[in-house]
Amino acid sequence: AVDSKSTGSLLDLDGTPVYYAAPTNSGSKGILVYTDVWGFQTRIHTLCDYLADNGSFHVICPDCFRGETKGDHPDDFVEWLRRTPYDPIVAQDTSVCMEYLRREKSVTEFGTIGFCWGAWAIGRSSSAGLPWKAAVGLHPTFKVERLAFHGDDVALMKQISCPLLLLPAENDLDYTKPDSPEIREITQRGGKSILFPEMVHGWTTRGDASDEKITRDTKKALHETLNFLISHV
Repeated sequence: AVDSKSTGSLLDLDGTPVYYAAPTNSGSKGILVYTDVWGFQTRIHTLCDYLADNGSFHVICPDCFRGETKGDHPDDFVEWLRRTPYDPIVAQDTSVCMEYLRREKSVTEFGTIGFCWGAWAIGRSSSAGLPWKAAVGLHPTFKVERLAFHGDDVALMKQISCPLLLLPAENDLDYTKPDSPEIREITQRGGKSILFPEMVHGWTTRGDASDEKITRDTKKALHETLNFLISHV
């Protein structure tokens, strides 16, 4: 269901639909949030609100899929992903969001968060040279690079040069988990991975909120995300 408890604003920025959550205290730091393949049809808005309220961040989240979701494409999912490539669509949405925060909110430093597909978007934006101070991937799905664009998903993850926090579920790919050789490289750049062994992919945005374990681990993931961003952005 669409998030009904959110407190931010839905905006149209030159054709890019975005959700914006303002901080309780004015600040110069912004967080760009990339959704999963369910777009705005999740708890994504209240997750943005949490970061704005508790971290004094200007938080902005584009809907790169323009209202469509994985649910609209049960038979052509990979082909649908290909219709939202980094260049030009995700790159343009990212630029529009960052320029809005710079111009209207006086933001000077940026971090980024990606859920599922959004981790792939972080990888591509980082390889394009965007100046992220820190990045967080929750139940990250870098394999979009391999499935949809025939690229190297592990290499894409390694191209994220800023401090990177990964929060994988038990059924996420092994190279995103603690103790993998890839994570040891990320640790050397100030990052880390925290495994949620009782969770399955997508729990923070789409897990059953009535399940005590899911609620517990969603809170923990958001707490870790917030602390990491406050430390690095």
